[in-house]
Amino acid sequence: MYEAFYHLTADPFQLSPDPRFYFDSLSHKKAMAYLTYGLSRGEGFIVISGDTGKGKTTLAQRLVSNLDPSTYISVNLVTTQLDPTEMLRLVASGFGLDCAQDGKATIIERLSAFLKSNLASGRRPLLIVDEAQNLTSQSLEELRMLSNLQVEHRSALQIIFLAQPPFLSLIAKAELAQFRERIVASIDLDSLNRVDTQGYIEHRLRIAGWKGYPKISDETFDLVYRYSDGLPRRINKLCSRLFLVGSLDEVNVLNAAMLGKVIEEISDPGSAEFLAPASDLEDASVSEEALGHGTDDLARRIALLESDLRDQNRLLKELLSLFMGSLKAKEDPVDDDDA
Repeated sequence: MYEAFYHLTADPFQLSPDPRFYFDSLSHKKAMAYLTYGLSRGEGFIVISGDTGKGKTTLAQRLVSNLDPSTYISVNLVTTQLDPTEMLRLVASGFGLDCAQDGKATIIERLSAFLKSNLASGRRPLLIVDEAQNLTSQSLEELRMLSNLQVEHRSALQIIFLAQPPFLSLIAKAELAQFRERIVASIDLDSLNRVDTQGYIEHRLRIAGWKGYPKISDETFDLVYRYSDGLPRRINKLCSRLFLVGSLDEVNVLNAAMLGKVIEEISDPGSAEFLAPASDLEDASVSEEALGHGTDDLARRIALLESDLRDQNRLLKELLSLFMGSLKAKEDPVDDDDA
């Protein structure tokens, strides 16, 4: 509805993941570096964890969209509560195998033949398991066994797990020790900082054809960041509602007062759109003092910039460490005793 009023070509704040709107925040750059490093190893598991709404699925979709289809054959599996046989059947189906009537042993046999055939022909099979925290220990063990398949000392299947934090507790179990040994890269996806929150919003708007109309005040970006805790999905929901209100009121400047009214509406526990406030926002109402004008606001902005610089320096060091580790891994002989 607001897209037409503000002359946008698409919905910039849709809740469903879309790689077109991927934003390369500091946190996502780091996660993408871990994904790229893990893929360069050509084996084992890559784990991207984080609370719901942080952009794990969009990150994975962006990765896949950049892969050469002549080199990779990828499948995305969104898990629910699956037993091992159901999980294997879904994996097989994702790779185009009809195993609906097959038993577990036959499914494994057909999957093994398919994976080995593709790897031998120069295509690397890649499985992306979303919502991996829903898998059972037994299902994870089945995936570990599939990842053990090799063709000329190369792993026939590499797996990326996208999961919420409970997944880390799940794989910490003693019976999954061998599973943990197969993890070659793991990172917890962070929320966006204040600078990236504004960058994220403006980036999505530009993708949708935004040319500065409507104007968004700095204080509005401040409040979006405070209330959303830097969670992309929460940011999308706040901004979508704000733009709707703005189009209904036919305004060309979206300000913090308007966003404050939106926050009051969705902070009502009785509302179907209820969003619990961020930890530092006990009251969703907005006052001039709460928006942080004057010298206090300037000091806060400087502190945010300093924090961003520290984060960037840490990221550069971690990327250098990953690069050196990758070089060392290529130089060292491969030990297949546990494969």
